[in-house]
Amino acid sequence: ALYVWLNRSRPGMAVRAVAVSPEAAGLVGINVDRISAFAFALGGAVTALGGCLISTFVTLDASSGVIFTMKALIIVIMGGVGDIRGAIIAALILGLVETAVATIIDPGLTLVAAYAIFLAVLLFRPQGLFGQGSA
Repeated sequence: ALYVWLNRSRPGMAVRAVAVSPEAAGLVGINVDRISAFAFALGGAVTALGGCLISTFVTLDASSGVIFTMKALIIVIMGGVGDIRGAIIAALILGLVETAVATIIDPGLTLVAAYAIFLAVLLFRPQGLFGQGSA
């Protein structure tokens, strides 16, 4: 839904325009400060929703954020920095691989599987799954 909203609606396109070039977005009449504040609030809302959903089946403590931060970094780099489609596909791949490893081999090896897939993507597609190659 977020991908469709960012690519098909006028406010979503304004958020993307501000992300690409705040100066040019301001020149075409976009209120850059308001859109930036809205994007920050939207990111916080999505993060809060994810935290609420994951807290229903995982006990959270002060140090549990490190694992989720590392997985988020892996997902963003695997999908291609700035590409929402790639992040969604990378998250699905990572989730399926971790689930398969936990089910078939050992639950303690899920982080090893995540880093192995991350390393494979970096070796063979350094720009990410859907990232654009440099010119």
